[in-house]
Amino acid sequence: MELKQETICENTLEIIQKYYRLNTEPLFSVLADDCVWMGTGNVLASGAAAIRGFF
Repeated sequence: MELKQETICENTLEIIQKYYRLNTEPLFSVLADDCVWMGTGNVLASGAAAIRGFF
């Protein structure tokens, strides 16, 4: 997915809606290599590859 400044709110909404429908690819396609994922149950991952590993 290509993110654009003009449509960032719509893009974010679409990514979140797809994520909750168990379609993680739109989220994974825009993760940065230096991002951080914080989840419930002491889940903490640093980097896109580590985040993909949880799924």
